[in-house]
Amino acid sequence: MRAILEVTLREAPYALVAGSGGALALWVQVPIEVVTPVALLLCLRIRARFLR
Repeated sequence: MRAILEVTLREAPYALVAGSGGALALWVQVPIEVVTPVALLLCLRIRARFLR
């Protein structure tokens, strides 16, 4: 089985994504190692297609 990953940018403004990531880090008090992938998932659209 093969997988194709499509990674594209969302249409959200970067300031909104950065602000929400910073607010999440302050509100939940999580380390930056957790906030960075969450912020990337907010600004990137990732799709996986599985082929036989």
